[in-house]
This record gives sequence, C-alpha cells and structure tokens, in this order.
Amino acid sequence: MKHTSFIIGFILLRLGVFSAFEQADAGLFTQQRSFAAVLAGHRWEIRSEGLACQGLMAAFQSGGTFEGILQNPPDDMIIRPQRVRGLWGVESSFLILSYNYTDSLTGGPPATARFIIQITDVSERRLAGVQKAHMVYPFGGGEADEIRLWRFERLD
Repeated sequence: MKHTSFIIGFILLRLGVFSAFEQADAGLFTQQRSFAAVLAGHRWEIRSEGLACQGLMAAFQSGGTFEGILQNPPDDMIIRPQRVRGLWGVESSFLILSYNYTDSLTGGPPATARFIIQITDVSERRLAGVQKAHMVYPFGGGEADEIRLWRFERLD
C-alpha cells in the first residue's frame, strides 16, 4: 500500500495536477525552479526521521541523479553506513527522492526508499521541507498520519 500511494502521488505530480497552483502564483513557480537549481551541482547533508538513519550525505547532479552515503553507526542492526545512488526531481513545490539500500536486518535484496517532500523554505545554503507519512503500527498498535521534517544543509 505504501508503494502504491507513492506511485499515485508521483503520477499526479507528473500529470500536472498541481499546475494550476503554478499558474496562479508565478512567484512560487520561480521559487520552485530555484530550489532545483540550488540543489544541483552541490553536496548536501540531509536529516529526517523519514530516512530511518542518522542522515544522508549526497551530491546532486543536474541530470536528476545523486550519489551519497547513508550515515549510521557501523554496528546498526537495520541500516549500516553504505553508498547509495538515486534519482531526484522537482515538480511544483515537491522534491522527489528515490534510492536503493541494503537492509542489514534481513540481508535480502535491496530495498527502495521513496520520498515526496514539500519544500517550505529555500536559501542558497539550506532547504527545509515536510513529508506526510502514513504509519501502520504492528501488533494492533493502530494507524496514524505523521508529518516528518526534512533539513538540507549545503556542505560545499
């Protein structure tokens, strides 16, 4: 279900569902394009609960790809430090990130992390955003929607 909602969200973004917002506010459109330009060609440290690790250090290329390192203690039971390669894109005020990683707990095939982050604050050296996540808790713990904060700090 989690992957289905991401795919639906990505399709809606690609189909231009949010284009009316862009047309209504040309200033916002300029800001959205500028945060893509701010990311591209630089190295960033990214922190969020959504990452399920201490952070991601990544270099974003202008072609929509990035290379980075997931930061965690070497003895972490679930996600150990590792190199990742991924894709990124901008649509409206949203930043879309996707990469594969190895889950140390299961040792199985690579898992895929996908995020749709609404960027709320932009400067040359920092970005901030929020991600809505639907959580299902095990053992009858229920369900809840959570808002996760994302912080990007430029390293170079």
